Amino acid sequence: MISLTLKANPTFADFTLRRSVFPFAEEAELSHAPSLAHMLRTRIAPTPSGFLHIGNALSFITTWNWARAHGAELILRIDDLDAPRTQDAAVDDIFEQLQWMGIDWNEGPRNRAELQKTYSQTLRLGRYREALGMLWNAPERRVFACECSRSQVTECTCRDRGLTHVPGKTAVRLRADLDQALGDAVIWRKEDLPAYQLASVIDDLDLKISHIIRGEDLKSSTVFQKNLARALAQAGWADAEAFHLIHFMHHPLITGPAGEKLSKSAKSTSLIELRRGGLTRAELFNQLDLQAASRHLSK
Repeated sequence: MISLTLKANPTFADFTLRRSVFPFAEEAELSHAPSLAHMLRTRIAPTPSGFLHIGNALSFITTWNWARAHGAELILRIDDLDAPRTQDAAVDDIFEQLQWMGIDWNEGPRNRAELQKTYSQTLRLGRYREALGMLWNAPERRVFACECSRSQVTECTCRDRGLTHVPGKTAVRLRADLDQALGDAVIWRKEDLPAYQLASVIDDLDLKISHIIRGEDLKSSTVFQKNLARALAQAGWADAEAFHLIHFMHHPLITGPAGEKLSKSAKSTSLIELRRGGLTRAELFNQLDLQAASRHLSK
């Protein structure tokens, strides 16, 4: 795992990276999905709930490097479903930092106006609702309504209660497989909005994504999404089985001094702050050791 040490009021010089021994598999060959070899498509999917930090930079540059090395199309998808947490300044920051890092993309918005007019996930609510309806009305329903709060979920018995889904009162959860670390995770929120997992699966299918590169902390999410896609296929969702042709690769993480994951909610040091402290693009690329990160992609 890549570890990152932070000091108070950090500048770029305060960042040190060190790699511990970890048994990563080498990157799989493209023959893993031969039917997709002629239409390689990957994506980056930032969330505009805060400014991009150095962990985001590692993930996005690794994906961009892979796409350009393999002749794949790179799609920018901004996950903006969580309207209360979406910040205009954070949306603008996504475009600014991607441009500064030299990351170009083949598809997706070029600015906030294009996002709001054409690419926002809020414009696709009908599509997500259609998926929810198909899951709910499936002959062998694998979802259930749940009225529990987060604090109550460990003792939740809703999966066996046969509750009716009432928008504003109940969420909808997917029944977990035995090997699924996330448990019965929410796919539709009480606020009558799709959760990340459902929206991400539907978007990746509609965008015809062939390869997804993400942090190793999302391995359990990958398992859940495959299970969700299986439920969609059983419910009759067109092309849902194609999700299992997507090749997932997981890169090492950058962590804080106590081994914690960097996050916007924890106010991890943003790229814009580091740039104000003198960080250059060349220094960023050198410090992130991108070649090592690419070599250590794991399934």
